[in-house]
Amino acid sequence: MSIRDYFPTWIHTGKAYGYPDCCISNFLDRGLALEQGYPLPGKFFEFRGEATGYVMCPECAKKTRKEVVDTVNSRRDPKFPRFPSHAI
Repeated sequence: MSIRDYFPTWIHTGKAYGYPDCCISNFLDRGLALEQGYPLPGKFFEFRGEATGYVMCPECAKKTRKEVVDTVNSRRDPKFPRFPSHAI
């Protein structure tokens, strides 16, 4: 099974969690890099020194924490808990 086989699920999940399309694309690129044995590009959104699982693309990594949180929450499916606003 290839990493690419997971892409449809990862895209659907990323959108449901409210992650921007640019970050979803970056996440997919990370999967391809990992499969090919390259170092993983990208920066995790962290809270209290712990990665949240959200990998920001290079452009979103330049934004303030508040901008990132507001963007994710504005796009997030309401059946999921809000992205941690306490992470600002």
